[in-house]
Amino acid sequence: MPKARKPPLPKPQQLLLVEGKNDQHVIWALCEQYNLPETFSVEVPGKEIDRGGIDAILESLKLRIKQPKLQTLGIVVDADQDLRARWQAVRNRLMESGYQTIPTVPPPDGWVYTQPDKPKIGVCSLKRGSSFT
Repeated sequence: MPKARKPPLPKPQQLLLVEGKNDQHVIWALCEQYNLPETFSVEVPGKEIDRGGIDAILESLKLRIKQPKLQTLGIVVDADQDLRARWQAVRNRLMESGYQTIPTVPPPDGWVYTQPDKPKIGVCSLKRGSSFT
């Protein structure tokens, strides 16, 4: 397993939200494995208060979307739990924030959407034991 990457310097234009520290380290390891440049920040909402999880992502979503200069927002949800319920919760929050044309079921390969005057949004699931090769 590759050694853990240091957190990149915050780049508010590109942001990836994950549910917990383990997910954050998986993303960093994948970026290192595939030599991806550090063009985005990987954050765990609520980690300052040892919270994290889908609820912390959902609570922070409206404010994150309104963040000045944010161009792209990615969300990685835990597929080991009820993926449909997680998708529905994220979908509802995005619709409340003005996004439209969001699928009712989670696409198996993730979902990316661009809407004028809003950050580009992407949502995918991460399942324990998944292969990324």
